[in-house]
Amino acid sequence: MPSISRAFMMGEHWPPFVRAQQRLWAFLVALVWAVAGSLDVTAATLTVTNVNDSGTGSLRQAIFDANTNSGLDTIVFQIPGTGVHSIALLSALPAITDPVMINGASQTGYGGTPLIELNGTGAGSSAGLRLLTANSTINGLAINRFAAQGLLIQGAGSNLVQGNFIGTDPSGTIPRGNSLQGIWLNGSSGNLIGGTNASEGNLIAGNGDAGLYLLNSGSNTIQGNFIGTTATGMAALGNANNGIYLNSAPRNIVGGMAPAARNVISGNGGSGVYLNGSATTGNLVQGNYIGTGSNGSFAISNAGDGVTVQGAGVNTIGGSNAGAGNLISGNSQGGISLNGAGTVNNLVQGNYIGTGASG
Repeated sequence: MPSISRAFMMGEHWPPFVRAQQRLWAFLVALVWAVAGSLDVTAATLTVTNVNDSGTGSLRQAIFDANTNSGLDTIVFQIPGTGVHSIALLSALPAITDPVMINGASQTGYGGTPLIELNGTGAGSSAGLRLLTANSTINGLAINRFAAQGLLIQGAGSNLVQGNFIGTDPSGTIPRGNSLQGIWLNGSSGNLIGGTNASEGNLIAGNGDAGLYLLNSGSNTIQGNFIGTTATGMAALGNANNGIYLNSAPRNIVGGMAPAARNVISGNGGSGVYLNGSATTGNLVQGNYIGTGSNGSFAISNAGDGVTVQGAGVNTIGGSNAGAGNLISGNSQGGISLNGAGTVNNLVQGNYIGTGASG
């Protein structure tokens, strides 16, 4: 077989119209790459350097910039000075519409309690942060005194909410409640609220309605949080309604079998955990302290039941594996209350009800 010369392969002996066509294709390819390169916007790190309501270096401007910059941006805090930095907002912050990590733990001096406070006293009728996108993180903030929720997550899911104090001051001892829920998940799935590592759990306390409200929201995980107590879990700082309210909310996990997954859900004005409606099915409530302090040895009563199941079926409260049982004690009404039509095929197993943590 005759060899093909390099000159031929390079087009030196191709007909003129073929060489012209190849040059045109090369030009078009180069043009496409140039246009693609000009449209490619990489993720950015945006720095908050002051406590101003708006303008360069403000949190508001950082959220604006993150929304307009494609990709997972990171908002960090480098505000001069020591101690807590309070951002007194004069109007609602923009909704978050593009993935972002807001990292309050980046502020110099952070040691597990928030140094960045979002004060909603003057912010109007909005929630503190409105998260309308997926794959985002809200970490290490104190969010308080907003006229609606502290944090609203709507629609999109797979977000992380960790290490925040929602409804209290940054010390976790003084109520500075948001007027409605601490956190509201509205039609949002696959979120992790808290976690099992140090400083991942949230403090959700002092709010004017439920601590954590899940509406039409499934497959979320709620672990390692203090809901209705102070930051130590040793005194009441209750939300005015239920600690956790699952409404038409299937397949969520509240707690877990590992001690680090335990939620302390105590001191609230309603039930500790309330499961409502026929679509609230397939949920696991395991390993929590409900109605006691974080050491499991004294009562911090929820004003309602420890756990209320109202018209909801096929849920599990406790379990047979080690660590699956809940401690449900000290509450003002029932330990576990199962009510209404449709409350069928629920499993209640392995819990300590009316005792201390040792049984």
